Amino acid sequence: MRIHTPRICVQEGMARLSARIEMQTPPEGLPDTLWFEFPESYRAWLSPRADAFVVSLLLTAMERGEDIEACAPLSPHLRRGIEEYQRLFHIWRSYLRLVSIRSEDDDSVQEATPCAVGCAFSGGADSFFTLYSHLPAREPLPDYRITHALFLHGFDVPLEDEATYAQAAGAYQGMMETLNIAFVPVRTNSRDFVRHLDWQMAHGVVLLGAALALEPMFSRFYIPSSQYYGETAPWGSDYRTDPLLSTQTMQFVNDGASYTRVEKINAFAHWPEAYARLRVCWEKLDGLNNCCVCSKCVRTMAALEVCGALPHYTTFPLPFTRRQVRNCHLEDYEFDQIDRAIEHAAAAGRSDVVADLRYALRRARLRTFLGRNKRRVRSWFVRS
Repeated sequence: MRIHTPRICVQEGMARLSARIEMQTPPEGLPDTLWFEFPESYRAWLSPRADAFVVSLLLTAMERGEDIEACAPLSPHLRRGIEEYQRLFHIWRSYLRLVSIRSEDDDSVQEATPCAVGCAFSGGADSFFTLYSHLPAREPLPDYRITHALFLHGFDVPLEDEATYAQAAGAYQGMMETLNIAFVPVRTNSRDFVRHLDWQMAHGVVLLGAALALEPMFSRFYIPSSQYYGETAPWGSDYRTDPLLSTQTMQFVNDGASYTRVEKINAFAHWPEAYARLRVCWEKLDGLNNCCVCSKCVRTMAALEVCGALPHYTTFPLPFTRRQVRNCHLEDYEFDQIDRAIEHAAAAGRSDVVADLRYALRRARLRTFLGRNKRRVRSWFVRS
């Protein structure tokens, strides 16, 4: 895989950082150029390095077994971290093979002085917790306070869905202005390059790659953690892996892993800024509205209900019902989160929520068991 020299062009108020990509056997329909697009005011902060492109394409190269050749310098610190990153992902998924990376000498790039602290912001519970935690009222150290929030188009909201992105971006930009935080809309087609991979494993490189496009700006960049330290299942954006992709001037911090999802929601539940903006649903994109039916919506609504804050949240337009919880379709990676939600509801004296969550969890565990032992169960019925 060859990454050609990154180039910057400015058109219609937007600055695009792009590089042509050559692959030995490209999948059908894959673009020949990877790009990141920012408002023109950020043009001076776009990185001339290969860092953003190497990170964005790393898992694709590993899956295809293609070494990477970059026609631009690569951060030495990042290069070392990528070695460890590859080893861990290879342990998690053996089909991701170790690849070598060649690049131009680093001496050709003069280091800029980072001046900002960024965070990835999607409008979800993890994002709101990270933002809330690092505002001046709760973050005593100025160097750790968030100054810029990146809202990525092409991550959870597809590039072709302009309406959802525009509505969410408008709401979040207004909030960030109130909080004195710069709102940075970002567009990228990097998800196209990992569409043949498991999104649960590949989403991390999309997120971190976009942040590295503005590497000269940031001394620290928060990735809101979607996992808890007690959870050890492999995940694309993980407290064990994200920091490995730091450079010598930009530190990635996987933030909030010491808190459970319920604890995070409990922390910001009564923060008015979140009432009309919390957006957790990926099942049915509808502006800022959540579907109120998928497991992520139901888990979030249950936590807000136990906190006594759900009536304030206008982004959940449907009422919270016991049938809704009992019929919730849970995946196996959500089981630990449901266990903690049950503990939280029990501590708050909500026996109704406890009973409904336990019912949904038992159904999901039985379904998972039957799915994994389908052949054994079928033979048992035949013998019977």
